[in-house]
Amino acid sequence: MADNKNGEGEGMLETTTTTTVTMATTKRSYESSSPTNHAKNMKKFVYTCLILQALFAILYLTMARYDISADARHWKGDKLKSISDAEVAKSAKEDLKLNLEKYPLILDVNMMLIGGFGFLMAFVRRFTFSAVGLTFICVTFVTEWTILLEGFKKLGIEQGVDEHGDVNTYDGAAAPFTFPVTFHSILNGGFAAAAVMISVGGVLGKLNPFQILIMALIESAMFVLSCFIGYEVLHVVDVGGAIYIHAFGAYFGLAVSMMSRKRDVGKSEKMEASRYNSDIFSLVGTVLLWIYWPSFNAVLANGDGQHRAVINTYISLCASTLATFIVSGLFGEKNRFQIVDIQNATLSGGVAVGAIADLMLQPGGAFMMGTITGVVSAFGYRLLQGKVFEKMKLHDTCGINNLHGMPGIISALASAVMCGIATEKMYGESFTELFHERHSDMALQAGYQVLGLCVTLFIAIASGAATGFLLNFKIFEPLNDYELFDDAHFWTIPDESPTKDVNGSKAVEMTVLEKEA
Repeated sequence: MADNKNGEGEGMLETTTTTTVTMATTKRSYESSSPTNHAKNMKKFVYTCLILQALFAILYLTMARYDISADARHWKGDKLKSISDAEVAKSAKEDLKLNLEKYPLILDVNMMLIGGFGFLMAFVRRFTFSAVGLTFICVTFVTEWTILLEGFKKLGIEQGVDEHGDVNTYDGAAAPFTFPVTFHSILNGGFAAAAVMISVGGVLGKLNPFQILIMALIESAMFVLSCFIGYEVLHVVDVGGAIYIHAFGAYFGLAVSMMSRKRDVGKSEKMEASRYNSDIFSLVGTVLLWIYWPSFNAVLANGDGQHRAVINTYISLCASTLATFIVSGLFGEKNRFQIVDIQNATLSGGVAVGAIADLMLQPGGAFMMGTITGVVSAFGYRLLQGKVFEKMKLHDTCGINNLHGMPGIISALASAVMCGIATEKMYGESFTELFHERHSDMALQAGYQVLGLCVTLFIAIASGAATGFLLNFKIFEPLNDYELFDDAHFWTIPDESPTKDVNGSKAVEMTVLEKEA
């Protein structure tokens, strides 16, 4: 995230002059190269959306079906009918009960996705429309696409108990080439959207909507692959997605950004900076994420594990918040708080316990996890982010490495430790509920935790780099270096020029502040 002092700190005290420019660019940069054909690019985006939506509509109409828990043919009130298999009937009733109980948590997750992520990224002074608007687009598109991807895995499933002892309630044999959809399907779509939005934070303002759409399309598929390997093959413990959402999304987005490291973002430096009002919007996103993060970490947990997840997440968030304020005050200019720290590093406690939220971490362990990641994240914004850009030319608009990447890795390593020390005495009868029975050797489970982290990082970085390379092709109309962080290319912007009649003007000109020489 851009350092706030470039936007409102010292600049507010200096005399400014108002200059109206088209597409909010400097004259020198505008004259040096021709602008991108944004109208053509937006048509590509709209037509691609139209084609994909038409394809999705066909797939939903022909393949998506309600599972038994939502199929009216099998219910009369709260009584299940026409199911002879006792195990299937029991599982269907439990599914219905569980889905209805978790609906409020799913609402909280969606508030995080659209309200939290959208407003958190609204700090860029002239990119607020895109920050919230692209969030809305990505969340809805990725959810639709992920429901289909998850459904394709279930094609042909047979009703009953499978070879692993899991109960399948949907009868895929009776309805070939169809798959079931439940609340859990929608929730998985939301998790995929969270990973994509984290990645968007790394490239915010540097990609056009067409590029963002293609990135979301590819990343969703890679996310489903990564989760399949982690949860279903390796049986990694990660209830809050620290590994498969936060770390994956962060390093996918950074890999995409890395493929454009030759870009001179300095030509759009003024547009990237925040200002007082935009930072307030971002703080609203921070508050929404902070409040609803316990639901995000707890939604997949059940019973006492869900209770622990809420407790651990709240304590960890409190600790990371205070740790952030301490570091920001101690190391900020003239010992003043830096808004970029408060907007982001305060949330790192939610990521810190993501992989271990439902484990027997104890309140003290949650407190220490939040404190550690709060310090690491705050120092990341204070020191590391600038060094990485200076040495590697890796530009990270929102600082996703500091908020999601490093805390995600810390949580993954902590999960290996927690699995390694886990015993049946520590967990009682919950032991087999939390840890997969095929990993009775907990040292082996700890190894799988590390392996799962390595595999998801490999998939994220490799597929992210390939996606970034693809998005640089001219067919995607990449933005020029002086066109970054500007809503005017993609949105109809209210005319803010004092020399024009606001009510009568149809221009999309914007006003920028330039320091007097």
